[in-house]
Amino acid sequence: MNKLFHYCLLFSFYCSNICSEQLFYNAKFKNIGAGEAKIELIKEPVDSTTRAIHFTLRTRKFVDMFYKLRENIYIHADMNDYSLKYLDKRSTQGDYNKTHKAHFDYEKYLVIYQEDSLKIDKKVYDPLGIIYYLRNQNLKMNQSFQFDIYSH
Repeated sequence: MNKLFHYCLLFSFYCSNICSEQLFYNAKFKNIGAGEAKIELIKEPVDSTTRAIHFTLRTRKFVDMFYKLRENIYIHADMNDYSLKYLDKRSTQGDYNKTHKAHFDYEKYLVIYQEDSLKIDKKVYDPLGIIYYLRNQNLKMNQSFQFDIYSH
């Protein structure tokens, strides 16, 4: 029994280091539960400098009859400042579907997406990455931060 306890303790410690943190939200429209969202920070790094963030949003089946909404965003962010390295965004809004993938090359100051590119002059962020960046800051009253947001 003692060995079993040690294995369970070891497994839970191992899992706490590689499993993800998940934040759940209820989406409401005029105070009616319309759907659910989840933000997940994957603790296991993509590589030595990169973290993964996954966001999902979906309306409830009842709401889908009127307006179906699905968001699935997968981000690779810099482990230190959570700036974007890679973005994969898939959206459904009613009958409209959109997929967007982008790679961020800060050495060449380019965002590369589909068959095009965009020049940038500094690091860019997704609001999801900003949440995690700010969580790691020692915030003070009247302190401000500026971020360049990538939105496509």
